[in-house]
Amino acid sequence: TTVDVEPEFPHSVTNESGYGMRVSVSGRGTVTAPGIKCGGLSGTLSDCANFFDPKTVVVLKASAPKNGQFLGWNFFCKGTNPKCTVFVSTSTIVGARFRL
Repeated sequence: TTVDVEPEFPHSVTNESGYGMRVSVSGRGTVTAPGIKCGGLSGTLSDCANFFDPKTVVVLKASAPKNGQFLGWNFFCKGTNPKCTVFVSTSTIVGARFRL
């Protein structure tokens, strides 16, 4: 049995540049979007977040390592397509799950 709990992401996470988007990666894999490269063997937590203007369309791409598998998205993205499109209208969190 798998239980997904959606964390509360405060709508007040904004700056002059727009709304915050945060990416969470479970397992070995990488998620990229403009200004975001989350996961992999290097990087920091700041690599997993960026700010976007309201009404911006952001395309996130999930990449599994060699012999790995992308299992799917959670939170603001759904399904198993390795590409997810988000229309920015509030602060968001996107999760990606991978397996070796």
